[in-house]
Amino acid sequence: MRLSSRSETVLGNEYVFSLPAVEVDGELPNGSKTDLLEVTLNYTVAKEAPIITRKAAITPEP
Repeated sequence: MRLSSRSETVLGNEYVFSLPAVEVDGELPNGSKTDLLEVTLNYTVAKEAPIITRKAAITPEP
């Protein structure tokens, strides 16, 4: 499974966190289709290192 997330700082810098391969585990809850279910999943980076990309904010010229 692959996972990616974006984040932006108050200064306008943008970060993209890419996890090319993750392993997910956790227990699936039981319930009917009308039940509101909650599940906790754990993920671990596997086989490939995460990639963090930074896009610097553009500072306007005075």
